[in-house]
Amino acid sequence: MSSLLLLDKLSAALPSYDTNGANITSTIWSDGTHKTHDQSLKNWLHEIKMHSPYNVNLLKTKTENFFARKQLLPIPLSPNCILIPFKVRRPIGENDGAYGYIALDSIETIEEAAITSGATIILKNSRNIIPVLTKYDKCKQHVAIANVVRNQYFDF
Repeated sequence: MSSLLLLDKLSAALPSYDTNGANITSTIWSDGTHKTHDQSLKNWLHEIKMHSPYNVNLLKTKTENFFARKQLLPIPLSPNCILIPFKVRRPIGENDGAYGYIALDSIETIEEAAITSGATIILKNSRNIIPVLTKYDKCKQHVAIANVVRNQYFDF
């Protein structure tokens, strides 16, 4: 399977803990398959960027300059795999990431959470539900920014 096809099937990459409390990455794929990877999300993302046929670091730098900020911006891996950051957990230890990434094209809907101040993201195809700690309005803003990034760099 080509790298681009692999990236296009990624729905979400989320930080998690294993049974010993070590950081691991949980991925959700477009067919609903869940996989775990024995490395932190930061390291896993670094590896997955190498599978992109695009210069992801250059696109990320351009995005940072365009929006005049460096944090909480989407990661454009391919036209069909733009990863949007959402806060998905409260970290337990130092260097534990709180943010996971959900592919723009995988989002079916975003709903305001009834109990918490966060939101719920429902994925297409797989119908997975991902509760996030990011506020509903901020979730909508992150999606809008990802759409701008797609239109800016991938001619949609």
